[in-house]
Amino acid sequence: MDLIKLSSKEIEPNPIIIEALKYINENSLFKDKIAKVLDIGAGDGMDSIFLVKNGFNVTAIDSSSYSIHKINQLAKIHAITIKSAKFDAITFPFETSRFVFAQPSCFSSRASKSNLDGAQEPEHAPDFSPRVLDNYDIIICINVLHLIKLEEATELIKKMKMYTSVGGMNIVSLYINDDSPLNNLESFYTDWKIIHLNKSFHKVKKNKILLEFIAVKK
Repeated sequence: MDLIKLSSKEIEPNPIIIEALKYINENSLFKDKIAKVLDIGAGDGMDSIFLVKNGFNVTAIDSSSYSIHKINQLAKIHAITIKSAKFDAITFPFETSRFVFAQPSCFSSRASKSNLDGAQEPEHAPDFSPRVLDNYDIIICINVLHLIKLEEATELIKKMKMYTSVGGMNIVSLYINDDSPLNNLESFYTDWKIIHLNKSFHKVKKNKILLEFIAVKK
């Protein structure tokens, strides 16, 4: 699969990622650690690549083989290491992913082996010896929740909250209608500190509202 149009041009993340990074820097979050990020539905990988270049340890997942391939290619072009794998948001194994992705050679864009889908294969069986691993410090979910069923979206939000470390962050954006059940996304985060909530009409689809949301776990 060739991606001849890719280049080393400047990476342009979603504006909500810039907003989150500004808050992180202003409040000195994760200053004593390399923050672990899970990007759900990473798409073209711009947010993931941008965060890696800013010092974050990023795991990018997407249900599209093409997207994973593109992320891996961009990582090579920008000479960075990023963990990537083909998963959809609904079936992603939050419970075990922290063990799987803890292995440095499992899903790295610099691994020597890759399958036909562009997702990376481990060079050796991962070590699942018992140990305590931290949750993710940041979980990103951009343009995903409105594409799945309400009960699936609700379950995904619960898992995102559960597997975020205390002091960590959820970054979410989705398209909604006025009567969308997810219109009041903040109601799922009453026990978190909401630092950003914005709703704006889509530039083209006037009946669609873009909801952008950032919250920090207390």
